[in-house]
Amino acid sequence: NLSAMNQLFYPTIDLFIYDLKSPLNADSAEISDNLQSFRQRLPHNSQLHDIETETEYLELTTDPIPKQAVNPSLQEVEFYPVRLNDTYGLRVDCSVNNLTEPQAIESFEQIKKEIQPYSNLTSLSIGQTWLISGWLTEDTPDTESIAKECYQILFPKNQWDKDLYGKDDFLQGTIWELWQSRSYPNDHIIILLFKDRATAEKASSFYTDWMGFFCYRHKITWAYNNSRLIKESLVEHYKKVENNAIKLKQNQSLKIDLKNLQQIFNEIQVVLNQYTVDLLKLSFQKEIIEINLVNYQTRLAFIKHKAGEDISLIFFDKFSDLTEKKYLPQIVRDNNNMQLGLQLLESNINALRSQIELEKSGRDRNFQNRITLVGSGTAIAAYLDFKGEKCQAIFKSSKKAEAT
Repeated sequence: NLSAMNQLFYPTIDLFIYDLKSPLNADSAEISDNLQSFRQRLPHNSQLHDIETETEYLELTTDPIPKQAVNPSLQEVEFYPVRLNDTYGLRVDCSVNNLTEPQAIESFEQIKKEIQPYSNLTSLSIGQTWLISGWLTEDTPDTESIAKECYQILFPKNQWDKDLYGKDDFLQGTIWELWQSRSYPNDHIIILLFKDRATAEKASSFYTDWMGFFCYRHKITWAYNNSRLIKESLVEHYKKVENNAIKLKQNQSLKIDLKNLQQIFNEIQVVLNQYTVDLLKLSFQKEIIEINLVNYQTRLAFIKHKAGEDISLIFFDKFSDLTEKKYLPQIVRDNNNMQLGLQLLESNINALRSQIELEKSGRDRNFQNRITLVGSGTAIAAYLDFKGEKCQAIFKSSKKAEAT
């Protein structure tokens, strides 16, 4: 068990929250609704000053918005709202109201209670990062044991050994990153423990940098998660078309009237249109990741330079590698597979349409001049595979690759 006697000076929590301002193709009403949802995270009647222009970083208030803490031993809770292009960012800050005496680690629990009400994840939320900080006493036995205890107190259901993503030196202190990478949404936690008050105060100049940096990171994981949902949707579309193709085959053999057949063809066309839209959405997620990866890497380079030449922060680079070696290639594979799936579906349907029309016009020798085939060879091959074995094999291959 971790010691309850561990102490820190000035325990502080900064929660960075990111909400979507303007989703793709959003109209003015949606954008207004999103602003109102974001405002709900702030104290009542908070005044925001936004301008209708693209901007990488815009502070929405001239001063932080204060709110009296419920616990009298804590400082005021302060809110720092910003806009980062199409995203709202908010830093919620709260600390123990004592700069001169060390505090028990358990005080983090009280601080979290003040901030927790503003951290609820909504459908518009892109993600959030908890930044936990303080500086050490002179007789600190083991820095990592304190970090572990902080984590255990704040996130009792999480496991340090499973969630630890990286550790490094930072401004003569230590920084840890913890992340449950296999689930979404999830907690992203940064713990910063400094050797003294001077270095902790120097670190406060990095809040603006962290705001953008964490935003780019969350946008990457958010877009990748969206791509997984879109892929599931594409597979469902495929299954619907495949099932309708089977219905067509059955109706054809049962000589069902043409109105029923036409209705099935219409249903198939609707699903194929949805499939095409989802393919575009899948490509768009890749673009979101690529843009934010560049921003992430640029901001990280700036943070390293600002902190000093000896700073490596190698685990932040580790996330770049994950994005480049897993997230982006996975979406490319999925997109290629789903494009092929669309071609197979269209060929299957064209083959069945041709076969039905040929049978319907058996006595009309000129009918073949009035039907359109998308390549008879492809159509015949697709007809032989109308159950979709080829496409199913592709999906299975893609799923296997993703699991690795």
